[in-house]
Amino acid sequence: MIGRIEFGYDGVTDVKVVGDYAYLATTGTGLRIIDISDPTYLEQTGVCTTLGDEREAARAVVISGNYAYLASYYHGLQIMNIEDPTSPEYISDIGGSAYDLAISGDYAYIANYGGALSIIDISNPDRPRSTRGQIYFGGYACDVAVTDTLAYVASYAGLSIIDVTNPDSLEVIGHFRRDRLPADGIAIVGDYAYLLDYYPSAGGAGHRC
Repeated sequence: MIGRIEFGYDGVTDVKVVGDYAYLATTGTGLRIIDISDPTYLEQTGVCTTLGDEREAARAVVISGNYAYLASYYHGLQIMNIEDPTSPEYISDIGGSAYDLAISGDYAYIANYGGALSIIDISNPDRPRSTRGQIYFGGYACDVAVTDTLAYVASYAGLSIIDVTNPDSLEVIGHFRRDRLPADGIAIVGDYAYLLDYYPSAGGAGHRC
């Protein structure tokens, strides 16, 4: 280990790296920005407090352009302007529940613990707007990945593949579940989906499908 930075009881739930900065989603604060230009000397440059209580301020973060998009368990999608890494600014939010998110073009794809995928129009980050596109899976939705016109959702119902060509009208076109195990995470590489299964009594496992 050549560098380390600590935040006390503010747990880190997700991290994205862009250029010389690491953007952290944390449970107690929301967004923390770390200068990593010198890996041996990590320095926090900015903090932006989100809505939410000290347990669930932010679950995931995605960076797109000059904006950070955070998923909050109890307060949905929250958006920060990060053009100045020393002074990030909270600009907007759209309520609901969000456990994970992906950004593609003008849309944010939100997976929530209510077992749904929702699509938010973020073409104007100052005024995000819910589309009519929402679909339920019958189990907690834990992770989402988007490629072209398809969204891949890992949930307690397994892997669901959704055609998102029309954000106002979503369609499930494929489904996979192994041995009744829930899917907790997903990554898409080429023609394959890599799933993380999690079940406390059985341990975790990874699968390619």
